[in-house]
Amino acid sequence: AAFQEAENLFAAENYTTALRLFTAIAQQDRNFLPALRQQGICELRLRQYDNAIKHLLKYCKNHPDDVVARATLAQSYRSSGEFIRARQHIKLALKTSEEADFSFLAAEIEELLSEYGKAIKYYLNGLKNDPERISAQIALAGAYKSSGDFKAAADLLANILAKQPHNVRALTNLGTVYHSIGAYESAITLFSSALGHECHADILYNLGLSYQQLRRAGDSIESFQRALELEPNHTEAKIQLAESYSSLGNFDEAITIYQQIITAEPTHCRVNYLRTQIEKSHEVSDEEERRLHQLLRAAADRNDQSLINFALAKLYDDTSRHDKAFEYVDRANKIRFRSLKDASSEYIATLRTTIEIGID
Repeated sequence: AAFQEAENLFAAENYTTALRLFTAIAQQDRNFLPALRQQGICELRLRQYDNAIKHLLKYCKNHPDDVVARATLAQSYRSSGEFIRARQHIKLALKTSEEADFSFLAAEIEELLSEYGKAIKYYLNGLKNDPERISAQIALAGAYKSSGDFKAAADLLANILAKQPHNVRALTNLGTVYHSIGAYESAITLFSSALGHECHADILYNLGLSYQQLRRAGDSIESFQRALELEPNHTEAKIQLAESYSSLGNFDEAITIYQQIITAEPTHCRVNYLRTQIEKSHEVSDEEERRLHQLLRAAADRNDQSLINFALAKLYDDTSRHDKAFEYVDRANKIRFRSLKDASSEYIATLRTTIEIGID
């Protein structure tokens, strides 16, 4: 009776109370493993990932063929950032089940591991079983884009928009594809169309980036400001707003914004670097060299690492240490292009002319 009551609470999405009951049942009878299973699933829903992993691992040792529990365990590992373990468990689930949701979860995990080719295969397998899942089609288009296959991404998104012309995710994602190939005017049209249906900070941010590329600083500033009105802690929008101000020569405003970010995130490498570029005099001090090396050691993000290596290269070039300048330029380029695919200008020009879409 207690287990059924807990199941009813779970079905009503009252996960906190359901978890309390499942936990009590599991503690009273340690051999009643269904309570342990449901305990782990509740913990996932409540974002208690470590507990979910602990309880689901114990359950799966006794019930290795329970594919739902196995997939839930994979999802718990994914949510906790342990992507390799998540991959191992979702593969085990897929050995005995071709459930579309399992394929889509496997695809998401492969994307997080930057294995876009594998992600594409999993999305395609899942769509064989659930071909009308629009969210999965949009995710597949994202994997195509990340792999550098912009035409496949654009074609798929165009097909979605032919059926659902007001789909905000499809409009936005197609806009990012156009932005990626340098078709900024088309990207602006798509982002603006998406904003006509849903005003979201990330869409405004994307719109601002496209305006930046066309050197329309006033429009980009307006877009980033609107994004920050909706999401005041949108750090990337703050950075780009500062860069737009800097492009107009409004350095005081840019430095003020950079300082606000650094106050909240003292080790933000890119912002420290950008502020330095505005503030520094033509004299290059030993202190600046030390600070850039400290920032480089702290940088976890590849874009940050690339940017700071370029900064060090310029510093060494400015002080006539050309061998070291070449060394850091080489390091920066290796980081910058490690995961990029080459796309010829001829290919991009062809893509721009062949992709057509109507927007209401």
